[in-house]
Amino acid sequence: MMKHAVASALLLLAVPAMATNDINPWYAGVGLGHANWQGVCPDTGVGSTDCDDTDFAFDLFGGYRFNQNFGLELGYVDLGESDWNDDINRRQSNANGVRLGLIGTLPVNEQFAVNAELGGFYYDAEIETTTIDADDSGVQPYVGVGLNYLIDKNLEVGIRYRHFREMKTDTKLFNRHSVNYWGIQLSYHFGAKAKAAATPAPQPVAKPEPAPAPLVVPPPPKPKAVEVAPSTALYFDFNSSEVTGAELNKLTDIARYMEANPKVRAELIGHTDKMGDPDYNRALGMRRAQAVQQQLLQLVDISADRVVVQSKGESTASAQESRSERKVTVNLFGM
Repeated sequence: MMKHAVASALLLLAVPAMATNDINPWYAGVGLGHANWQGVCPDTGVGSTDCDDTDFAFDLFGGYRFNQNFGLELGYVDLGESDWNDDINRRQSNANGVRLGLIGTLPVNEQFAVNAELGGFYYDAEIETTTIDADDSGVQPYVGVGLNYLIDKNLEVGIRYRHFREMKTDTKLFNRHSVNYWGIQLSYHFGAKAKAAATPAPQPVAKPEPAPAPLVVPPPPKPKAVEVAPSTALYFDFNSSEVTGAELNKLTDIARYMEANPKVRAELIGHTDKMGDPDYNRALGMRRAQAVQQQLLQLVDISADRVVVQSKGESTASAQESRSERKVTVNLFGM
């Protein structure tokens, strides 16, 4: 029965879903913590009693995020065991199983997010006493809440609380016992779609020069001047202020144009998407604008007072999470 439950859960996880380009939809991880068993320490009135209702517990899990707010998670949970005895009797209980649940996530900013989960727990519970051994399996609901911190695009740490409800066996000595699980976890995220490389614009083909007259050497042609638009957008990766790739090529053309035209001035305006705190995004927009300014002044020898910077943060963004909003707009004046 356990194998059927695992196979069914894996089949559900394999259902294709549309994920955004900026997140890693697949993840796998491990959680370590402790389990607190409820209702396993009765007072029988027979001499003194000794009870240990907490134990080490662990969770191995993997999942798929449909988008930044919803996902599906499968995990194997070992809830440890509880021990109880008095002067006459002894009882030891343990349980483990497979959980499958829906995960809801609410981002607080670009690093922190809170989540809640609801699902089913297929458990295998056992009890050993001085007189009997019994076990049983079944499916019961579980709920959970947690807090995540995104270290980078691939690594995430979090804390979790889960309540596994009313497991039981075919004996009155183990009837509808619940377990509270507290733990920390580390997960690795992967599977984001690769960004399409920008296709460079085709270069115009120069017409061949007419054949020179005998013994006459024409002067070499002058190099073609760089042409740029009055306004250009440079795009950035998630939570990044580094100018790379095709965006650096665009900035190089702007730098050459300003070097060739000393009266041209540049205004750099930093922007972000709506993910995270507005104050954090305003500071991130300024870091992006200053990074473009510093790179521009390193590429060519121009005066720093020809380049001004400012940040509008998320104030002009229309999307919650989009690369098109994470940019620095370069406006040229005096062209």
